[in-house]
Amino acid sequence: MAEPVDVNEDEYQKWRTEKAKQDKPSLKDLLNKPKRTYVSGSDFRNYLSCARILYWNTHNPMQRKIYLNKGTFQAIKKHELIEERLESRGWYGEFEPKKHLPEYGLEGLGHVDCLSPSGALFLEMKHNKPAEADELQAAWYQYILEDIPKIVLVYRDQVKIIINHSRYIQKYIPRVCGTIVNNVLPPLHPSYPRCKGTCDYATRCGRTRTVTMHQGTPKEWIDYFKAIGAWRE
Repeated sequence: MAEPVDVNEDEYQKWRTEKAKQDKPSLKDLLNKPKRTYVSGSDFRNYLSCARILYWNTHNPMQRKIYLNKGTFQAIKKHELIEERLESRGWYGEFEPKKHLPEYGLEGLGHVDCLSPSGALFLEMKHNKPAEADELQAAWYQYILEDIPKIVLVYRDQVKIIINHSRYIQKYIPRVCGTIVNNVLPPLHPSYPRCKGTCDYATRCGRTRTVTMHQGTPKEWIDYFKAIGAWRE
C-alpha cells in the first residue's frame, strides 16, 4: 500500500470527465425505487457513521455527492494494481459472496477485495486511516463467507489481522437489517450537532452544513498553510 502510484494527468482528466458525464438517478427515480431486498457492507459502514444515514438511504434517499479528486483516482489505481498482482498468484479479486437472511427477508451481499486461493483469509484494502467502520464492514464479509476466513485489513502503513469477529457482527445485524426493513426514523446521532460535517442529510436534522470534502480546503486555510510553509498539493 505504501508503494507510490504514478497518476497520469491526461488519464485522470479523462476519468474525471467520464465520471461527471455519467447520469445520476433523478430524485423521482430515487423515490420510486423498489423496496430494498438486500443488505450490504456499505450499509454497515453507514449505520456506524449514523443510523439516520442508512435510514434515509433506504427510505427517503437524496442525490449523493460525487468525489472526483485526484486522490480518489490514485486510490483506485493502487487498488487495481494490488488486485492484479494477487490475481496473478491465484487470489480471487472482487469476490462477491451472498447469504440469505430469512428472518429479515433480505439477501446479504458482499464485495470482497481479494479472497485467498484456499478461502482461509480475505484482504480488504483501505486508503483511509484505520476506523471501526472498516472492521464492521469486514466482519459482515466474514459472516457471509464460508468457514469464517481471517480478516486482513491493509492500510497505508499497517496491516490488521482479525481472527474472528462473529460476536461483533451479531450485535449489529439486527440493528442494520431492522433499520432497512422498518420505516422508523432513528434518533439523532449521539454527537449531534458535532456529527459528520460531510453528511448529505445534515440539513434534515437541522444541522448547519460545513465545508465538505469535494469543496476542498477553504482558501483562508490554504493561505495560512502556505504562509507557514505547511501546504501540500
